[in-house]
Amino acid sequence: MTNYQEIINSYTNKLTEKLQKQLDLQLLVRLNVKLLEEQNENIELLLKETVDFLKIASSGDKAGRKAYKKQFNKLKKAVRTEYGYIPKGTLVGEYMALGIAIGIGFGSAFIAINPALMIIGLPIGVALGLSIGQNKEKEADSENKLY
Repeated sequence: MTNYQEIINSYTNKLTEKLQKQLDLQLLVRLNVKLLEEQNENIELLLKETVDFLKIASSGDKAGRKAYKKQFNKLKKAVRTEYGYIPKGTLVGEYMALGIAIGIGFGSAFIAINPALMIIGLPIGVALGLSIGQNKEKEADSENKLY
């Protein structure tokens, strides 16, 4: 797979730190490094298109940034489907959201006793989701699936 590291770095040097964070350039760099090992024409085409959109987004055009983010999300989804690669922190966020939903459901069981007790499920759900998410992320890291 082609290494787009130099191209990404050339655009990174031109942008402010705020814009670099908005465009998730560090994540793109890590994904590019991760994909160097793989050989897939569809993924390489998506990566090339993402880098091309980065050129437009780095010009400061708001519509260009939106198109870049859409293309980058398409790339991340394809990489997750094809190889199971996941950005760091994604699993923790997904499981925390699931834990909060379960915790709110658990807390609503206490609403009959006292409506103020409904909030008790929230910290339980956060703790549950956080612990499961961290365990899943450690597991993915040991399988070399994180970027």
